[in-house]
Amino acid sequence: MLRLFCLGMAFLAGLIFASRIESWNAHIAAAVFSTLQSPIDERADAEKIVSVPFARDQFTVRARINGRALGFQVDTGAALVSLTESDARSAGIVTDATMPKIMLVTANGLTTGTRVKLPRIDVAGIIMHDVDAVVFKGTGLSQSLLGMSFLGRLRSFKYEKGYLELRR
Repeated sequence: MLRLFCLGMAFLAGLIFASRIESWNAHIAAAVFSTLQSPIDERADAEKIVSVPFARDQFTVRARINGRALGFQVDTGAALVSLTESDARSAGIVTDATMPKIMLVTANGLTTGTRVKLPRIDVAGIIMHDVDAVVFKGTGLSQSLLGMSFLGRLRSFKYEKGYLELRR
């Protein structure tokens, strides 16, 4: 009887957990969609094209946040620009216990992060303002990611002949 009760409780916990993951993913999707509606930058009429070479099985870029150059892996599967704790600290981004937390589903499983808004991010002259981002706690992320909260605001991005072309 106890075994049946425990199985029932485990099943119920799984259902509750699954519904929370759906809720978190919907929250992230809403945040990304709202970002896509935001103004692009102060020089929206100026076209800018950046070509990122494919090297070591990934696309990597240098981006400036708060004047600090940081390395990012371009990741179209990441809903938000995602920063490691050390990169966030290096760029002067402070997080504390009162800031909104979100659960994130990553390739390595579930983890938590702190929601932040980047006032300005500059990728080789493509400048975006008020970009939604997340700071990963602990070892949830090995490298910062340039996600869709930035990429989705570009005029376009495409892969061609070994390069990822970012177009504002």
